[in-house]
Amino acid sequence: MHPDDAERVRHAFGQPLEQRGEFLAEYRVRRHDGQYRWCIDTASPHFASDGRFLGHIGSLTDISERKLIEDETDSDRAILSLITTGAPLPVVLDAIAASVEARGDIALYCAVMVLDDVRKTLSFGSAPHFPVEYRGHFEASPIGPNGPPCARSAYLGSR
Repeated sequence: MHPDDAERVRHAFGQPLEQRGEFLAEYRVRRHDGQYRWCIDTASPHFASDGRFLGHIGSLTDISERKLIEDETDSDRAILSLITTGAPLPVVLDAIAASVEARGDIALYCAVMVLDDVRKTLSFGSAPHFPVEYRGHFEASPIGPNGPPCARSAYLGSR
């Protein structure tokens, strides 16, 4: 079990176990490969025909995909809220970049480039975790066929 979940889960299970009742909790468990996965643990009391308590019967189900979708939906709602409440553009772009970075199974860096229509260059609108040593290759990139990939894409109108 993930250490951050242990106290909450102990509390959630304590009373149902003592009172021989039903319980339900969501928490992270560590797999054999060291990866944590979200699960939902449910159990119901099981009694003999004479009323004797025999234990709990339950299941542990992997809900990692559901939790991922919930996290992504929460992130999308937060971004929409920023937009609809008139948050400054840099704040909105930072939230979008952070959301993109969080969705990868591997480490991702997201940079949102904005167009300076007067100078015909691209600059960083947001790049919260983009390595500083790479920024110089892209900052103030002139739009055109000979620039870095983002400048060529802007020139060609592609993605």
